[in-house]
Amino acid sequence: MLIAKKIRLRPTPEQEMLFRKSAGVSRWAYNYFLSENNRVYQD
Repeated sequence: MLIAKKIRLRPTPEQEMLFRKSAGVSRWAYNYFLSENNRVYQD
């Protein structure tokens, strides 16, 4: 049996800004290293 709990985040405006920045950085890093991987294996 699977049990799940829902939670709700209620960040302050400063915390919300940091969440958004963190998501942007992780998206940039993923795309950067994906392109590097593709570049290395193109040859």
